[in-house]
Amino acid sequence: MILLFVALFIVGVSAVFGLANSTKLKAHKNFSYLRWVVGLLSIVIFLSLVALLFNVSYNLLGYAGLFEPGQTLFSVHKFSFSSTLTLPPLEHPVTLALDILGDLTTLGILFCLRAFMKNLLADLIFTAKNVQLARLATYFLVLASISADPGQGAQTSIAGSSIFFNLNYLLLAVLV
Repeated sequence: MILLFVALFIVGVSAVFGLANSTKLKAHKNFSYLRWVVGLLSIVIFLSLVALLFNVSYNLLGYAGLFEPGQTLFSVHKFSFSSTLTLPPLEHPVTLALDILGDLTTLGILFCLRAFMKNLLADLIFTAKNVQLARLATYFLVLASISADPGQGAQTSIAGSSIFFNLNYLLLAVLV
């Protein structure tokens, strides 16, 4: 299983650097560091997709009854070292759906940011494509403000009632 993770990571990193080297973007001297930012964003997007895939597959396999939550997968006791891997409890289906929605909105924001950085590298700054990317990023940010975890960001209380919008995402959506 660990070999599978390592292989996926190596394939992802090589694909990202292969794409970064194969695209012949003319980098302005002031924006030459953006190539590294695009590569880093590609790695983060890849790892986020893998994490989303494992989260969904873990919960779906648990709902199908293929394993028991709280089951101990392995336990190692050597000398003074002890380690145990136990499966966490399953998420409620509504919580899982909100987690997936939050992960997808985060991925959407990262994709928009990566595309914008690539446009900057190609000296395509004031174009209609960037306006569409900004509009799409605003939609993703508004969606992320709804699907964010309750513990994240600023929540406010007006006249005793709570607002469950993450105000940080809403402020960023207004600024975009």
